[in-house]
Amino acid sequence: MKKKEKEEILNQLKTTPIVQVACQKTGVSRATYYRWKKEDVEFSVKIEESLREGKGYINDMAESQIIRMIKEGDRTACMYWLNNHHSGYTYKRVELPPEQTKQIMDNIRSSKKHDATIALIQKMIDGEVPIPLVRHLIPIIEKLKKDSSTKQSDDLIDILARIIDGNSRGKTMTKEEEEKLRLDFHEISGTVDTDESSKSTT
Repeated sequence: MKKKEKEEILNQLKTTPIVQVACQKTGVSRATYYRWKKEDVEFSVKIEESLREGKGYINDMAESQIIRMIKEGDRTACMYWLNNHHSGYTYKRVELPPEQTKQIMDNIRSSKKHDATIALIQKMIDGEVPIPLVRHLIPIIEKLKKDSSTKQSDDLIDILARIIDGNSRGKTMTKEEEEKLRLDFHEISGTVDTDESSKSTT
């Protein structure tokens, strides 16, 4: 009986790679599932194989739905596909080094929220912080909004919002918009525009 139940769990995971669902459909408790997984090495290996197969199956289903939506003219699906499959639309997927992330967070926790805002925006403008990473920085942005009380901070938050809004919805800024954003940022923050400085020396 135990062998049959294990086979049923493996079959469930191949089409729905969620342990809770597999357990419910086979009538096996999660505690029993994890006990079997711990005690039976062969079963544990087969679980991983079934989960990989199940995730591949779901990925194929999801991709087919996106393709269907693209064929139906869904613009969001079109941009999602291009952002993930076309080099001309894909944003750089790099992450901030841990020490830089720590510095920004330390500034936010201290009284240097202004410095944290500037550091974050500068990295976005310079392309060091890709838009896919923005979602991981939302807590920082929300903290800045909550704790900002000066006109300068409000203006910096506004610039941050323009960057996010201009990219998270699949939009592409024109060169003029990018230049205005850069100039506005450096005027408000009182920092030096390195691009402009390099131009003036050539």
